[in-house]
Amino acid sequence: MCLLYGFLANLPTAVGIECYACADYPNSPTPCGDNATVLTCPSYYDSCATMVMGFDYSGFNFTTISKNCSMVDYGACNESYICSLVNSSVAPDGILTECSVSCCQDDLCNGPGIYSGGWGRVERV
Repeated sequence: MCLLYGFLANLPTAVGIECYACADYPNSPTPCGDNATVLTCPSYYDSCATMVMGFDYSGFNFTTISKNCSMVDYGACNESYICSLVNSSVAPDGILTECSVSCCQDDLCNGPGIYSGGWGRVERV
């Protein structure tokens, strides 16, 4: 019994990938850039995602960015799938003007400085 306990005690624990987590949008309490949080993802996540979305609502244009843990196998990194879901959620009141989704599979690979500065702004057209 002691041998089994000693073996199990030395097994590595399942630790997830580390990703930056933030959401940049007008008046965001958790902006990206240097304020992004480092998050240790649950072990079932295998990647870090960065999503950039541009919208037009009645002449107001704004761009959002979000970063978080993701899973490659469940469509969360499939740009066309994610962008079509977002596009259907903004219609008919708004227009999706920009959409990109990127995933990577190394610790902190969705770095805090990517797309930092100028994102999450609102402009009147």
